Amino acid sequence: MLSPKNSFLVTCTTIAFALSGAAAPTVDPITMCGGAGWTGPTTCPPGFVCSKLNDYVSLCVREVITTTLTSTRPPITLPFPEPTTTIRP
Repeated sequence: MLSPKNSFLVTCTTIAFALSGAAAPTVDPITMCGGAGWTGPTTCPPGFVCSKLNDYVSLCVREVITTTLTSTRPPITLPFPEPTTTIRP
């Protein structure tokens, strides 16, 4: 299990790589990248993110990019009149 001291070390190591410009060690896609007691690499390859499965396992999985599409076109109106209902006695 990662103690606060180990957690601080992982954070400092990650920051040190970022500040030095050196590439942080990465793991292969769909492999462990973290979890309680994990001492291996915590950086995933480009296009992958480290996703927490539970307290003990985090895995590199494909990053999902969502896009919202909107239209600027006005709604289409049909040339037909709305149907009417006639009630007969």
